[in-house]
Amino acid sequence: MRSDGASNIGFLQCFGWLLIVTALLAAFQSLYVVTGTSPSPRAQLIGTHTLPICLAAWVQVDARRRRLTPCLDFGMFVLGTWGIAIPYYLLWTRKWRGLLVLLLFFVLLTIPAFAARLVWSAEKTFYDAGIKNSYPTLVEVSPGDFRYIWDSGTADAPRTHIQFGKLKLEP
Repeated sequence: MRSDGASNIGFLQCFGWLLIVTALLAAFQSLYVVTGTSPSPRAQLIGTHTLPICLAAWVQVDARRRRLTPCLDFGMFVLGTWGIAIPYYLLWTRKWRGLLVLLLFFVLLTIPAFAARLVWSAEKTFYDAGIKNSYPTLVEVSPGDFRYIWDSGTADAPRTHIQFGKLKLEP
């Protein structure tokens, strides 16, 4: 046991399950982007709240391990105010070293969206792919040579047809 009441446990033992949850969320968000489908409202709810719930659970476990739980409903308090409570808790328990853990948490929160953007920006073939709708995309196939795609419609019926185009920009 260390002088601050915390036991010496490894990084993966402490943060490993948060990394696994983050990887799963990144995979699911990327899968939705690749397939061109929208998640159901239930899947959106789960995807939005899973990581904050896991971070609040991590704080609760860490507070119990350090024997620093300030109140009986500490876990629920952290869950309800996680954007304020987690930074405060990390600074309270770790002083300035808590900023490193806070940075790690910020990275974990942004990885799923970043992974989905990486998949979205990859070059795709849209024709003869059976795609029912598409979102505006611009792909540079060679320096100054672009291909673009978007879905179009009328005032009465959105997304009735898909438009393709080529664009050449001279420097």
